[in-house]
Amino acid sequence: MEVEDKSDSVLDLTTSPVENFDNKPFFQEKDYDPRPQEDSARRRITYILLGLLGVVLIWALGSITFCQNSEEEVMNILQIVLSPLIALVSAATGFYFGSKPN
Repeated sequence: MEVEDKSDSVLDLTTSPVENFDNKPFFQEKDYDPRPQEDSARRRITYILLGLLGVVLIWALGSITFCQNSEEEVMNILQIVLSPLIALVSAATGFYFGSKPN
């Protein structure tokens, strides 16, 4: 069994990293664009707030219709909860749709 002598091969670290045949690097740097993530976050927040508004309205109607709660009790709770929730929903939807270019 013969052993091959590899003392002739030398690793040359002075050359550039491996490049493709067009002499362009494999990885090209791109500028970071946060807009897709921002749009996605705005969309999620808007949908969550709209869903929460829907849940509160369905709860109010169901509470008046099916439960023993009087309309006064439900209206008192809605006055506390509904006003800030509508303000949040309108701010979120305005911010989401207002940030979209034409």
